[in-house]
Amino acid sequence: MKSATYIIEDEKPIPNVSHLDYCFERSLPYVKIRKEGTKYWKLDFNMHPIVRNTRLIKLNYGDCLEPIYKAYAESAEIPNEKYFFHGSNYDCEMIVRKEDAEKLADQLFHLIVQLSKYDQQFFDANPVYVNEAGYTLEGFHEQNFKNDLRKKSPEELSVLFKELKRADKSKTLVLSWISDEISLKKSR
Repeated sequence: MKSATYIIEDEKPIPNVSHLDYCFERSLPYVKIRKEGTKYWKLDFNMHPIVRNTRLIKLNYGDCLEPIYKAYAESAEIPNEKYFFHGSNYDCEMIVRKEDAEKLADQLFHLIVQLSKYDQQFFDANPVYVNEAGYTLEGFHEQNFKNDLRKKSPEELSVLFKELKRADKSKTLVLSWISDEISLKKSR
């Protein structure tokens, strides 16, 4: 395989470098084709290498790709018993015809790169997400969490920041609250 945009099974397009590592180093989507039989293969992708758990996903990639897959499945005459699409914010799997797999993987890669640019724009426009009940996507209640932060010393805040960052880097909003409180306490 000459392309580094996707892999088939566990091939390594670059010697001595796993494709997942390659994607993480370059912030590219991880696209993989798995052989599912003689006529149909499974094509899947993962968005984690693009966001690196440093921000929230604003677009639902599964919702974006499902109509495209339905149109493909209809035109490729994928039978109902073989039809398979499962998508979420971060990843997606679909059954495709073997002869279409590599071309679709390459096109999917480029489409996801474009979608991720829109996703970044949406995130930049509104990086904060707190629902009507006051909870973040991570399950923290904004007011209660901020009140607890005010009671902590700068050292305790620093430890909490490091623990949360190590545990799950996607807690960008919560980490920003801790950083703000650390800055406030240092300026006093």
